[in-house]
Amino acid sequence: MARNYSSIKIFISILFLLLIPSLVCSAQISQTHGTLQKSIDAGSWGYDTGPLGGELAGIGFYVRAAIGVGGNVLSVEESGQVRIETSDEEMWFSGSSGHISQNFGAEAGVQAWLVILGTQYQIAIPYVGYRDFMLSDDVYFTPYSLGQSQILQASVPRQELICAGIGIPWVASGEICLDGDAGNRFSLRGSRISTSEGNIYSNYEHIDTDLDCGSFSVSNIRKTWSFSGTATFSFYAVFQITIFGIQYEYPINIIRDYALPLDQWISGSFVTDPARSVTFTVPCQTLSVYKSGEGRAEIDGIVRNLPWSGSFVRDKRICLEALPSNCYEFDHWSGSLSSTSRVVCLDMNTNRSLTANFDFKEVGSPNISGLPGDVCGGDRYSLNASTSGATSYSWTSSCGGSFNSPSSASTYWTAPEGYSGQCRISVTASNSCDSNSDDANTYIDQEPGTPSISGINETCGDDVVQFSASCSGDPTSWNWSSSCGGTFSNPHSSSTNWTAPVSFEGSCTIRVTAINDCGESTAGTKSITVTQEPREVTIVGPTSVCGGSQSQYSVNASGSPTSFSWSSSCGGTFTNPNGSTTFWTPPSGYEGSCQISVLASNDCGSSSSSLPITVGQGPGTPIISGPSEACGGTGIQLTATSTGNPEDWSWSSSCGGSFSPTNSNITTWTPPPTINYGDVCQISVRASNECGTSDKGSKSITVNKAPGTLTVTLNKYECCTNDPVLISWIAIPTSTSYRLYANGVEVIPGPGLSTSFTVHPAVTTAYTVSACNDNCGCGDESTPAQVTVHDTPDIPSNLSVSPNPYDCINPPPSLQINWASIQDASGYQLYIDGIPEGGVVSANNTSVSPPQTGRYTISSINDCGESDPSQPVDVNAIGAPDPPDQLSTSEDTICIGSQVIVSWAAVQGASSYKLFADGEEITPGPSSNTSLVLIPDKSTEYTVSSCSDNCGCSNPSDACSVIVMTAPEKPSNLGVTPNPYDCDSTLTVSWDAISSATGYQLYINNSPFNSVLTTPYTYIHPPRAGNYSVAAINDCGESVRSDVVVVISDCNECILPEQTVIIDHFLLVTTMTPEQMDCIDLMGNSNGYCDIGDLRFLIINDFLSVEYQEYLEIMRINREENID
Repeated sequence: MARNYSSIKIFISILFLLLIPSLVCSAQISQTHGTLQKSIDAGSWGYDTGPLGGELAGIGFYVRAAIGVGGNVLSVEESGQVRIETSDEEMWFSGSSGHISQNFGAEAGVQAWLVILGTQYQIAIPYVGYRDFMLSDDVYFTPYSLGQSQILQASVPRQELICAGIGIPWVASGEICLDGDAGNRFSLRGSRISTSEGNIYSNYEHIDTDLDCGSFSVSNIRKTWSFSGTATFSFYAVFQITIFGIQYEYPINIIRDYALPLDQWISGSFVTDPARSVTFTVPCQTLSVYKSGEGRAEIDGIVRNLPWSGSFVRDKRICLEALPSNCYEFDHWSGSLSSTSRVVCLDMNTNRSLTANFDFKEVGSPNISGLPGDVCGGDRYSLNASTSGATSYSWTSSCGGSFNSPSSASTYWTAPEGYSGQCRISVTASNSCDSNSDDANTYIDQEPGTPSISGINETCGDDVVQFSASCSGDPTSWNWSSSCGGTFSNPHSSSTNWTAPVSFEGSCTIRVTAINDCGESTAGTKSITVTQEPREVTIVGPTSVCGGSQSQYSVNASGSPTSFSWSSSCGGTFTNPNGSTTFWTPPSGYEGSCQISVLASNDCGSSSSSLPITVGQGPGTPIISGPSEACGGTGIQLTATSTGNPEDWSWSSSCGGSFSPTNSNITTWTPPPTINYGDVCQISVRASNECGTSDKGSKSITVNKAPGTLTVTLNKYECCTNDPVLISWIAIPTSTSYRLYANGVEVIPGPGLSTSFTVHPAVTTAYTVSACNDNCGCGDESTPAQVTVHDTPDIPSNLSVSPNPYDCINPPPSLQINWASIQDASGYQLYIDGIPEGGVVSANNTSVSPPQTGRYTISSINDCGESDPSQPVDVNAIGAPDPPDQLSTSEDTICIGSQVIVSWAAVQGASSYKLFADGEEITPGPSSNTSLVLIPDKSTEYTVSSCSDNCGCSNPSDACSVIVMTAPEKPSNLGVTPNPYDCDSTLTVSWDAISSATGYQLYINNSPFNSVLTTPYTYIHPPRAGNYSVAAINDCGESVRSDVVVVISDCNECILPEQTVIIDHFLLVTTMTPEQMDCIDLMGNSNGYCDIGDLRFLIINDFLSVEYQEYLEIMRINREENID
């Protein structure tokens, strides 16, 4: 809330430290807080205060505060924290429960606030000068609850409670500041006073006056109160001044007058100065309101005629509403503000001038749109004459017709029928204050009348007929049409030539309509009969007939033929040779193709047609082909043939069964499954067609059947895995073999003709057998006979030995051995270091007495065998020797068949040692030696245990290993390309790499060709023919050679490049130069070439080979210079 203390001042005397913060202004004393308010002059402030208010409703804290910086707020809360608020920052600082001191400067005319925040609202308490905070030690407050004094109320916004001198007497003298806008009502209210002796003096002074713009006086505002009492008073009084506004009340601040000394009121009475008057001056601003057009305005709630001018209290907010007169409407405000809203509000902080602008409700000129220059009677037209200001319209027509909305701006007009000529459309637009009109002209036409048609009444198809038409209404075009088609030479003229259709015959309707701008007439019609010459003549009747039989034929033809003529290419007779229907009898004994013809005629022409006819005879006796034997229940295919083109077949059997299909010359006959073995059945068939049915053809078939179902027995129904089981059954006389099935899968090879068979099932299996013969296959399988197969028991688990380790110096009587039982086991075998200990036990526990060290395992046993050993448990004895260390082999890797020495360090207290290879003890062992010579046949891991006579053996030592290698595998996939080769080729020889090989040796004709290669490929130039093979090599020897690849030459003639010399190490001449000798030496034993100057020396080592000799001979023939 803005606080301005520059308005009216009234001086009131105050006897003591008036307006000290009090707690009575809140709803609850314990929650009361207040606000200290200070107006500050120029200069710096930094006052040190004493305790503020003593015990503040039991809160129990002191505030040492300084009033100073303008616009700040110093807040004290129960937490002991203080907040300083300014217009642009906020700062918190904390203090103890003692004093908080802060100094800050001030500027002239600013305010500082000490705010104690309340839970519901805050209370403003005014102070002036540093003495506001200086309290004597003998002054203290006695809090009162609000229930004792209903004196301060805060019921409207911006109203602040004012506490004044609780427990301190006062008189109505001092300075009174009116805060807020001037105006409205002024009220001065007194209070009541109670003394410590119980005397209560009540005084109430109410001064009311209307405050309007200008100046006025209020007098008699000083009062005298008399009372008596002691020096310490416990009473309170309140002085309140308010100015009542229209919407809310404005606060009044009461500031004490320090002119009164403290001792002036202790005597008990005091008389104020004479009454004085106070003059109030209220500032005002002028408002002037004008008009443009006709209207008034409601100004601050009062309707005023315009123009109007008046005054309002400064800063008052005034609202105006524009009120247009009849036939006028409000448009906008202009002047001090611009707005198109009828209601506007403004603050009277300066003189204002406004103009309300009103416009006359004028009707604009209507303009008819949507009316064409020419219209047709009966048609509907959309018209519009909308204009501004109009509220109603009136439409009229000089020629009649109808308007669907004659009072609207938009309407539909229907032109009158039966009228032709000029017509005027008029409209008048109006409102209650004005009107305006418009006219528009048009011309009305009518559509043509129904035409009449002239022309002939009959014609032939494709003939041309002339038609003409006439009607009323001045048609501009015509539309000819026909119900039967045809073409019109000029379909849009009143006269046209029509070509009759060739596909229509009968009565046809000719139509024509007349057209102008107003529409199309009803169609005029004329009927004409169209006749066609006979066309599309067809003969209807059978195309297959029987010799000597009569058949009916008829004619279908377009064009309404009036006469017919029948004939036949093969003769015969017609009962009605000139009618549309006739009966034809083929000549007797004729069979084959024939053609019947007919000629159809009328007045427009003639046309003919022919129909091919097949003349047939009845079928001959059928002949049946197919198997002579069949199996009961199994179908066989039979085929019947006959003369005479049979169309239907009828099969039968003397012994039943079924035929499929039943009406075909090829059928499948299925004998009944219950037929006796060897019965003979008679199969018969008849053939028929439209000319008759043949005699019966027959065939005899012997019927057999598959053997019956067997009963299978087993010599045992339970067994161990792969034990022999004998399956047997009783023979069936008609069987030629038997088939055995295991779980539905045939066993191959099977039993053949035998009636028993031995199997070795690995799992539980159900066996069935079916009997078969060569003629009819196999019968049903027997009822399954199942053998349940048992396996060796599972490996025991959870093996434990107790005690472990045990004291070998004072050993226990025995070791207790336990393990988990196995469901299918009938017994268990204990092993110590792989050697059976004791016999088979049936329970899942046993004991060892006396105790022994070693590796304990247990296996389970049943009728099918013994399981693998369990996970081992190493049993140790306390006092037993330590495991040996430094176990090693003389070689890490050896070739198979080589020796290796396994050695270890001696162990103190050990009398012997046990050496193990892959966990198995080696016997004979090392005894007391600390090494052993072995020839391992595979890569092996070794461990060793030390033993004593009394305490057994230690756990195995750390392991060491030897890797045993063999010669490499035989190389595979040897290949030589190209093969065959020509003499200029370079051969590529390759094979699959061997992982264990360190090199490869290539052989040609069983002789090593080169030094050992490190790659699985090589190149040879010049090419060599022969038998190629390769062997892999490592430290353990050479592998078996690969499969041989025969390499052949495709050379007819081998010619080396110019200046090439052939050299053989064993045929060198003695005339070689030093360079040539160096070249040969560099090649060593390899084949190849080297270039020296213009000569190329080709070195070939394999001089003994036949290929080489042939090659050298070729060189001699083809070279000018050769060295033998």
